[in-house]
Amino acid sequence: DGHAHAASVGDSRLYLLRDGCIYQMTADDSAVGALVAQGLISRAEARHHADRNVILRALGTHADVQVSHWEQPLPLRDGDALLLCSDGLTDLVEDDEIADAIGDRHGADACRILVSMARNRGGHDNITVALLRVGTPAVDRAVAPTREMRVPR
Repeated sequence: DGHAHAASVGDSRLYLLRDGCIYQMTADDSAVGALVAQGLISRAEARHHADRNVILRALGTHADVQVSHWEQPLPLRDGDALLLCSDGLTDLVEDDEIADAIGDRHGADACRILVSMARNRGGHDNITVALLRVGTPAVDRAVAPTREMRVPR
């Protein structure tokens, strides 16, 4: 019904891209994320903190895990985009660079660019990205030609 709902555990992030701006919509369940939330360090300091990869909550570590979730759904607008990504991207690519790379590009193209950016900067971790655009018409893209192969019998 035109609203987004989110639940999260760990340090993968959900971003909202709206009107050319990028907003981090989930909090990292990490030691450094807690320091940022408490105002003890800045987000810029968190990027290079020695404990940035210490995770406080993650799936599979305990039988029960506390899941963070939005209390209220987020009303979506035409043109919004939601990006779900792992820290393999956000450790190496700044938020404003992510927004610039996504721009008005087709989802698959934007995802390829983001993964390439992280790989070119070291790509030391899993780099996962998924992009959902809201209310944008499908882009008419030429279908790549297929290859024919003879199957031995």
